[in-house]
Amino acid sequence: MDFAEWLKKFTSVKTTLSEPMKKHTGYGVGGAADYFVECFSVRDLRETIYAAKAFGLPVKLLGNGTNVLFSDKGFRGCVISLKGLNTLKTENGAVFAACGVSLSALSGFCVKNGFTGAEAISGIPATIGGALKMNASAYGQSVSDYLVCANVLDGDKFKTLSKEECGFRYRESDVIKGDRAVLSASFAFPKKDSLTVKRLTEEYRSRRKDSQPCGCKSCGSVFKNPDGDFAGKIIDEAGLKGLTCGGAKVSVKHGNFIVTETGATAQDVYTLVNEIKRVIKKEKNVILTEEIEFIGEF
Repeated sequence: MDFAEWLKKFTSVKTTLSEPMKKHTGYGVGGAADYFVECFSVRDLRETIYAAKAFGLPVKLLGNGTNVLFSDKGFRGCVISLKGLNTLKTENGAVFAACGVSLSALSGFCVKNGFTGAEAISGIPATIGGALKMNASAYGQSVSDYLVCANVLDGDKFKTLSKEECGFRYRESDVIKGDRAVLSASFAFPKKDSLTVKRLTEEYRSRRKDSQPCGCKSCGSVFKNPDGDFAGKIIDEAGLKGLTCGGAKVSVKHGNFIVTETGATAQDVYTLVNEIKRVIKKEKNVILTEEIEFIGEF
């Protein structure tokens, strides 16, 4: 019995063999994963991770696919999509969101139910799991601001981490430290009338639309901001807006965004990222650090 057969017999997941990762990532590039598994319950997620390890397969958990770059050579292992874990509800006065809930959906829920605190992050193309991993933030607001706790799978055990235990910092956290996988989170958003929350949300989305590329393939910000400065500003000052490599290009609207066109490859993006880093190190003596994660062989 191979891995796919085991999953079919013991779980309710959907398994696809040799699935192109370009179909599941923001850049729209990347080769095939040997196994692409869509989970719809916490039990199936735990069983899938357990089985993958038992079969000796590397595992990559995937939310919105907007902070990762899969190699054109693909991924020799199991990619687990968490989008099917999308419960979103109020629970004891708090907002409960499963790991696959998008920040856009969370924001919409807050607008509908009169909760404030997610307006600024509404336009970040991430799910709860990925957002907590990197402590996603925008316009001075972070996903961790009103977090009460995060529920995680740590090995084969379920654990609840307090906000303090998550170790949030700029673009980092300890929430997935070791073998942890984010399952869900609870937020204590303050109450506010829905019309005000809606207005604030629309204002932030308008600001994002005015300053960042929209309607094109991208993974959002490529680099972390250096201390006391902004990566986009530094890249702009170096004259790198519009720089291209194959089908990948530095956005002319925002220097910290790379957009891809038809025919782009993961190698194009990877090469462009490293060229930006080389130029900025040479001309500005600044070492840029990527937000995006490279997966596979480049």
